[in-house]
Amino acid sequence: MSDKKEGRTFTDIMSYWNVKDTSKQQQQPQQQTNNDNNNNNNNNVEQVEEQVVEQIDNVVESPSNDNEQQQQEQVQQEGLIESIQSKPTNWANISIASTNPYSTVLSNMIVGEDDSSTSTTNTTAIDSSGYDQPQSVSSYSNSYNNNSSSSSSYNQSVYSIGSYGQKSDTSTSSYNSSYNDNNNNNNSNSYDSSYGYSNDQLESKPKTSSDTPKTSLFDSIDKNQETSSSTPSINQKGNSWNEKFQELLEEKDSEEKFKKLSTIANEFVYCANTYGKIIISERNLENDQKTILPIDIGGVAGGSKFRVMDIIFKFVVDTEIAEGVWMYGDHCKSDEMAQKSAGHELKGLNHYMEHAMMNGGGLIRFPLMAIIDYRGYRLLAISSLPLDKKTIVYGSCDGGRTVHDSDPLINEEMKRIASILNIKGHYVGLHQPPTFLYGPGDIEVHKGFDGRYYMIDFARCFPPEYPNTIKGKMGREIFYSMLRPELISLSTDALSPDAFSGWQSGKDEQESNDQVIAMTERLHNLIIPECVEYIQSTLDNSDQKASDQLFFESTHLAKDIRSTTSDLGEWEKEQYEQKNNDVLRMINEIHSKGINIRYLGIACQKISQRSLRSTFMTEVVARTFKKIIRARFREKLENSNRPSDEPRQIVAQIFDILLNRDRHDEFKDFWSNLNFGTFKFTLLKVFPNSLNNLELLEDYDMRNSFDMKFLIIRLIYILNIRINPVAYSQFLNSKKYVISLRDIEDVDSTIKYPTIIDVAAGDSLIYEVQRLLVNHKVPPLQAQRWIDLAQHKLKTAQKSIPLSGSLTVKLASTYLLKANSTGSIKDSLSFLRIGSQLIEQASSHSQESNSELLAVWGMIHLKLATHYLFYGLDYQRFKQELDLAQERLEKALSINSSSVEGYLYQSLPFEYNEKDSDDDGVKSFILKYNHSNSYNTGVEQRKLYELLSMVMLIDQCPPDSTLHTFIKLAMGQVREISQLEIPFSLARIIDTETVGQLFENLPNILILSAKKITFNPTLANSTVSMKFLTTLELTDCYFTDNTRNTPKGSEPIPDGLIDPYHPITSMSDLLREILLQCKMLHSLTISARATDDKSFEGIGHLFGQLKQLSICQGYITNKTLLDLSPHLDNLVSLSLSYTNDVNDNGVVPLLQSLSSRPIKLKELYLSLHGLTDETGKQIVKMASELEVLMLIRTRFTAPVLTEILSNLRIVKLLDLSSTSADSSSIEALEQTSQSIVSLYLDQTNCGDDQTVQALSNFASPSLKALHLPRFKGDGQLLWSYLRKLPNLEHLRLPPSSHLPYLIKVHKELIDNNETIAESPLSKVKWLDLTMCTVGYESLQEFMCLTPLVECLSLSAVTYIHTDRCIVVEFNDNILNQYLKLFTNLYELNISNHKTLEKRHIATIISHCQIIRRISCYGCEKITSQIAYDLSQEYPHIRIDH
Repeated sequence: MSDKKEGRTFTDIMSYWNVKDTSKQQQQPQQQTNNDNNNNNNNNVEQVEEQVVEQIDNVVESPSNDNEQQQQEQVQQEGLIESIQSKPTNWANISIASTNPYSTVLSNMIVGEDDSSTSTTNTTAIDSSGYDQPQSVSSYSNSYNNNSSSSSSYNQSVYSIGSYGQKSDTSTSSYNSSYNDNNNNNNSNSYDSSYGYSNDQLESKPKTSSDTPKTSLFDSIDKNQETSSSTPSINQKGNSWNEKFQELLEEKDSEEKFKKLSTIANEFVYCANTYGKIIISERNLENDQKTILPIDIGGVAGGSKFRVMDIIFKFVVDTEIAEGVWMYGDHCKSDEMAQKSAGHELKGLNHYMEHAMMNGGGLIRFPLMAIIDYRGYRLLAISSLPLDKKTIVYGSCDGGRTVHDSDPLINEEMKRIASILNIKGHYVGLHQPPTFLYGPGDIEVHKGFDGRYYMIDFARCFPPEYPNTIKGKMGREIFYSMLRPELISLSTDALSPDAFSGWQSGKDEQESNDQVIAMTERLHNLIIPECVEYIQSTLDNSDQKASDQLFFESTHLAKDIRSTTSDLGEWEKEQYEQKNNDVLRMINEIHSKGINIRYLGIACQKISQRSLRSTFMTEVVARTFKKIIRARFREKLENSNRPSDEPRQIVAQIFDILLNRDRHDEFKDFWSNLNFGTFKFTLLKVFPNSLNNLELLEDYDMRNSFDMKFLIIRLIYILNIRINPVAYSQFLNSKKYVISLRDIEDVDSTIKYPTIIDVAAGDSLIYEVQRLLVNHKVPPLQAQRWIDLAQHKLKTAQKSIPLSGSLTVKLASTYLLKANSTGSIKDSLSFLRIGSQLIEQASSHSQESNSELLAVWGMIHLKLATHYLFYGLDYQRFKQELDLAQERLEKALSINSSSVEGYLYQSLPFEYNEKDSDDDGVKSFILKYNHSNSYNTGVEQRKLYELLSMVMLIDQCPPDSTLHTFIKLAMGQVREISQLEIPFSLARIIDTETVGQLFENLPNILILSAKKITFNPTLANSTVSMKFLTTLELTDCYFTDNTRNTPKGSEPIPDGLIDPYHPITSMSDLLREILLQCKMLHSLTISARATDDKSFEGIGHLFGQLKQLSICQGYITNKTLLDLSPHLDNLVSLSLSYTNDVNDNGVVPLLQSLSSRPIKLKELYLSLHGLTDETGKQIVKMASELEVLMLIRTRFTAPVLTEILSNLRIVKLLDLSSTSADSSSIEALEQTSQSIVSLYLDQTNCGDDQTVQALSNFASPSLKALHLPRFKGDGQLLWSYLRKLPNLEHLRLPPSSHLPYLIKVHKELIDNNETIAESPLSKVKWLDLTMCTVGYESLQEFMCLTPLVECLSLSAVTYIHTDRCIVVEFNDNILNQYLKLFTNLYELNISNHKTLEKRHIATIISHCQIIRRISCYGCEKITSQIAYDLSQEYPHIRIDH
């Protein structure tokens, strides 16, 4: 449809903003008798506003002596400043009429106020962690840059922040566009473009010789930033906030995109807040005194406009649209109501942007926006857009003179978005024929100069509420009291946003109004009562309270209460936390039900439970005082001719009135009476119908209805008041402490911005955590903290759009990610339940077709099923959750086949690091000897359990179902499974057949490690079917004793085929078939006592493909080694250990055969008691090629060991534990010392001073793991050696070391200014104190030297009382004392503690939240049954016994 234009008179134009009262007499609702007083008070609003100025003049304040002294000092400072400045600073004497409807309230409260009368009771502060602030950017500085200037001359036209329009032909809707027609301001400079200040306007500070010299510290950082694709500066030519913002939105979703998006959006908010506070503070100065000058871009109606750094600012104030008629205040000005409309501007942008961005970046684009509240005023800040009044293609930009719908693409897109938001298409305009729009008449969509479509003016995107339901009359409320989008979605009919206004026309005008009336009455008569009943029932539920505590635990306010109330009793502490959770829960709930916060009072009145009503009434009172205080801020600023510190003084006065018990009776009438100027009167104006019959009585004191301390807590949070942390702690801990002016550091701004800013920040963190967790490059606590930050951002965004499907998906996925990354099963279960509750709430609001939502929900059910089976042994609940997972995943796949993939890949063990193998494909022993992270082990174990759950899910899915096919394909991507072990308690449920199904669905697996698996022929054949296996490790696996059943007359089966008539029933059969079928296998580890010569009989010729072979704990003899030796042509790594029947007769020929090959052996691990120097001499011949040499418990003589070590050249790992190595052996290491990464000298005789001196002489900085030998020499030598090992990560101190002595020596070295490393052990993560003598103080100080310790061994230690120097036995007192040192441990070895009991282990687990492994070998009171019970009680903890 083409644009329609028609000339009209001024009266025609103004008719768009007329209010049409379509109510019928019979539809007027009857008010309850107990609310008559409320309605009468609402009718007195006009009287309040008429008497405000008169009441202000009667206020008399008595400043304190401190204030007088401050004023004198201030006058002296101002005089000094005036003498220094070259330009005189004459403050304007401006007198502005007040628009403060709460002046009388504050006047009555603060008459005769004297700050010096504030009484304080100081108590000792236990905790000074402070408190939280709402979203703000920075503290405002009182120093302004006089070189900054503003402009109103542009070469391009830009979108301005909504002028309310001129009275003739300019739209007067909330923040309608004003456009630049090259209006000039003589007092400002001109700009080259519409993108903000030029760099030439900034004056650089001249360099002087006294400046700090420039360092090279940041050179590499600057160089990286120059070469990286970081976000360009907005000051750079050709870049603007909008252009860069839109470019980023067009990029494909990635970590880099969201990181850049978050950066630019936060920079915009920072700039908007910084300059916005300056603009507000200088509101009443003359232009020649202002830092930032106002500009003229199409009219001044609606508030002054400013332009700084490509951001346009506009004061949000009421507009006189005709003589004596105001846009929001009707017959008088009401800036407060105008501020409400600005909030709707942001709300409309959020919802339209949410749904417009669904289609691949979105056809319609949106500006960056921020709302700054500071000192009672509100500024709207928006990025400049490349458009003018000629670029409009949809809606009206001239007050309805022309209504556009000229672009078919936009027509369809607006129709699509309207259908989602349940917005009714309707006719707009007085001209004939009118134009059919899907949205309010004053909405605007432009086709910008850059070719993109932009939408602006969102204040009336949603239908107005029918005012008669509450106030009994039709007024200007229809332009600022809107229905929430959540409520609109519940309507059976689409609703018109132009209802009751002059914008709407057409035959269905009355029908549209009636539909809004019906929805309004449904809100008040049905939805609010149901919501109140639901809130009471859920908040009474203890399980719900626990869930809420977890859900809201990341909110800063809750953390502040928890961290600063240490002196409060646990009961009081829990009460404040619960009150905070209740308020947050209530606000979330009423918003999700479509109830506006203005009806919080009505909801509160309907609550019957006394304690709950007190909490909610506290929130009502807090929000009322917020309006009172902000109105007072405006009043003071309007009557001031310069920026001042009065907000702090006002807040201090309010706190004194509220908290000072000596003044309790002074304000009794203020809290009790119900006449003009009292609190009740004001409360009913802000929250109509919020008081019950008792509270309406003239002698009832309202202070009995709420919690005063919690009120202060909420005010501090809502108004962004920064309190001294110590004072805040004392306030929380004392019932009498009064927060005074000296305690208030600042009253900062609060800022609101589009949800996409928080969403981008949350997405960036989520992407980063996912990337780092895959490679285990981030500590788990740090990962959890980053996820908490992401959740905080997403929860903040969700407050604006509580039922957003995409936000719910993102937030639920963070709980899924937390469940995946935490090592605690209890926490994981809690996170999954919260995620399920979030989705369940969203699914009840027409989210059934959201495939992402269903995918996350299905994965949560799958994980819950895994928890119930493997950790709770609850098969019934496992089956229930598995069925739900099947249902939701199948539905998600039916909608979008790719919706499940991303979440599934987070849960399965897909990681395979090719770097774990060297050039020859050998998995290094160094990796095996590096400390394994117990956290990662726990997470990977849970992933294996989830893999088994998926196998059972496949089994119950129809073979032709999409889910069956999808999971099989996903499992086909698994490349590695480590430590597969079936819990003994689940052996009947997860039997050999289930494990066989698992193996059958892993066709592409490369690495398999299985433990304690019982093989039968079926499972063995499934194992052989893994054609691409490269590494196989079987530990303690055995086979069922089945006999072969070969039919008579059958022909032999050729190599390469599996004989169906010869089932695999032995290790020999399995090894034969694996070596035949798995051609890529190059690493084989067999560790089982059942292994003997028969296991290798007749298959030696098949071992030629192996590069790594490890045989452990078997009963093989020399015969097996002799059979294998001719065929190991490619072997580069050999391990033989714990095999008593092997000696020189088998090992020497094997090593001789390996030495004669072109491919040399690189890794050799021997732990055999039967070896003598004959084998040692053979090792000498091959030592120069070895990178790993481990000779544990071998019986080589010291001279032979010395000869072996002297021939080493490139060795990286050397283990001589329990050998006869001596000082001469250590001295022989000089040739290869610089290459050694790991050195183990446990239980050797090379621990004298000479040996340690030798080690110190050629210490290698590359050494990361060190086990020291027995040593009783000079402690200074030991510290001298350790200081030369800056990269040490794994340390075992000499057995029998006396830790207090070592600490004493270390202190002496420092006191004597000896050269010693500042932190010689700062990188140590694994500390072994086995058989040492320790005291609490010495261990505490040693762990201060090793702050990164994650694993600690106290096996067989001797505890001493340091002061009395006596040995003490391990007991409850010792444990309680040492628990403080265990909090950051993942592993703790407390083996060989004779008095250790089960309750001691339980205490350690309860106090050490991140611990994942406890070793208690040799503890007499810890039986096998107790160890099993502990593993069942704490399934996330590995108990080694």
